[in-house]
Amino acid sequence: METERSPKRPSSAERITSAAEVAHELRQRLPGIEDVKLHKLLYYVQGKHLVWQRRPAFAETIEAWDRGPVVAQLWHDEQQGRPAAPSEPLPETVNDMVTNTIACYGDMTEDDLIAATHTEDPWRDATNDGLDINQQVISHAALIEFMGRLSPELRLLRDRIATVRDDKPFAPDPPGALTTLQAKYRTA
Repeated sequence: METERSPKRPSSAERITSAAEVAHELRQRLPGIEDVKLHKLLYYVQGKHLVWQRRPAFAETIEAWDRGPVVAQLWHDEQQGRPAAPSEPLPETVNDMVTNTIACYGDMTEDDLIAATHTEDPWRDATNDGLDINQQVISHAALIEFMGRLSPELRLLRDRIATVRDDKPFAPDPPGALTTLQAKYRTA
C-alpha cells in the first residue's frame, strides 16, 4: 500500500534571501526596470515561491500601498541610499521563480501591473477594496490562497511530486527544457 509522504522541509543550506537580492536579479535581467514595476514583480515572485516551496523567497513583508504591493523595507532603504548588495547567488528555487515571473509579467508596463494587482484579492483584501490604503501587510496566507488559484497545476504538481520523491525539494526544469524534450520525441 502506497502512503503519502509530506514534503521535506528545506535543508539548512536553503536560505531565505533578502528582497534586495531578488531585486538585484530582476534588475540584472530587466535593465532599466522602474521601481514600481520592480515591486510588483517581487510580489509575484514571493507569491509563486510560497505556493511552490511553501516558504518565502525573501524575508521582508509586502505592504498594500496606493499603487499596489510594495516591499516597504526595500523601498525605504533604497530611497535613503542604502541598497544592499547581493551576498551570494540566489537559491535555485528563487531563481526559477524569478524566471517564471519575468516570463509571465516581464512585458507588462508599470501601469498594467498596478491595474492588475489592484484587481487581485491580496491587495483588495488588505485595503478593503481600495477604500482603506494605510500600507497594510499582505499576508503570506493571502498570497498562497490567491497565487494557488492562479496556478492550481503548480500546487497539484508539487503535491504529487512530494508523494513520490522526498529525497530533495523539487526544482522545475529550466525554461525551454519541455520544448526540447517534446521536439526530440515528436514524429514527423
